[in-house]
Amino acid sequence: ISGMKPITYDCCINSCVAYIGALTKLRCCPHCSEPRFKTNGKPAQPYHYLPIIPQLQAQYANVERQNPHSLKRTDIFQGRTYCELCKCYISVNRKTLKMKYFDTPQDIALGLSTDGFAPFKGPRTTAWPTILINYNLPLQDRTHIKSLL
Repeated sequence: ISGMKPITYDCCINSCVAYIGALTKLRCCPHCSEPRFKTNGKPAQPYHYLPIIPQLQAQYANVERQNPHSLKRTDIFQGRTYCELCKCYISVNRKTLKMKYFDTPQDIALGLSTDGFAPFKGPRTTAWPTILINYNLPLQDRTHIKSLL
């Protein structure tokens, strides 16, 4: 319905590694030596995810979101940490940049909520639903189902 397609990566059956980057061509886990593939040639442990950038692009392409006043952030929780971050310059690899956290309308503040559970008996299979909340959206909209990522 949304047109967004998940990206799938092969992972170690024991969750040691994802076979990406320098590990792309490996046939077994460099940590536990478990095989990457089942005997039928399919990945032993595929990992599926929806990238966040296309979701944010779709959210901001919405006409209702194009009002510049709807993008104005407020102190999310009237919290000390958020207020302090807004005063701090961003540092990357020990180099201080000339911008502060959440300094421009293009900066996006996201909140992550997650909880794990085992849908079947035994600890081998778990599921971790995640919800991202876009704190740039107006307070009255940010937790509506249409706004969650």
